[in-house]
This record gives sequence, C-alpha cells and structure tokens, in this order.
Amino acid sequence: MELRDLYEKRDWLSDYDKKPVKTYLSTELKEKFLTANQWLEKGFKPKSGAFIYEMHPSSLNKKICNYFYVDDVEPCFQESCAFCKYYKNRFCPIAGEHVSVTSRCSEFEARS
Repeated sequence: MELRDLYEKRDWLSDYDKKPVKTYLSTELKEKFLTANQWLEKGFKPKSGAFIYEMHPSSLNKKICNYFYVDDVEPCFQESCAFCKYYKNRFCPIAGEHVSVTSRCSEFEARS
C-alpha cells in the first residue's frame, strides 16, 4: 500500500468532502499518522518540508487536522518545558511527567 492510496481508497474517505478519515484506516496505518503535537509528546518533530496529510480524526468530526507520517518526522530535543509552549496538559521531557496549569514543572517555576 502506498501513501497516495490514502486519498484514492473510497472506503477511507468522508462522505461530505472526500478527505481521509483516520478512524477508517487500518490499525497498522493509524499508528503511523500523528499530529505535530502528538509527535512532540513522543520526542519527535516534523522534518522541514514534510508532507502534511489533511484528515478528519473520526467520521463524526468535520474538523480537519494536519497529520504527519512516521517517515516525515525526526527526533527532537526540546529545550524548554512543554507547558511554556502550549499552556495545556502536555508531557514535559524536562520534568518527566505531564504538566498543566495546576501541575507546573520546576522549569516553568524557575522562569516565573
């Protein structure tokens, strides 16, 4: 299966705009597509010039998300706390745990 089949296989496309739906993909293929934030939580970032796959997260969601294929990401070494960048519940590689508004890491506290 080639990635171009992603946009050609009819049973993977939504009925209303003919874009791929992530939940329609095979289990093996679903695991290879993540958003930039999901990759960042795993310690990866999209390569420069990486192809962006626009997909719906589920068949009931009309929102379009940008996904990156596993071959289009590279390891990254995050210098700052994830909380400082996103202000959401994210995994912080510095603290080694999830951080949020109520649970800030020591790196964030040191900057305040």
